[in-house]
Amino acid sequence: MSEQQLSGVYQLDNGYWGYRFVITVNGKKKAQKRVKDESGKPFKT
Repeated sequence: MSEQQLSGVYQLDNGYWGYRFVITVNGKKKAQKRVKDESGKPFKT
């Protein structure tokens, strides 16, 4: 999977939003994907 596909903002089928990114720490890549905030509510914008 390319680096471009591993990061960015995207819209879900239900109309809400999500994001994903890749960060490198000490030479190790870590990918994160989020569709909800800290309160558990989906991103609307």
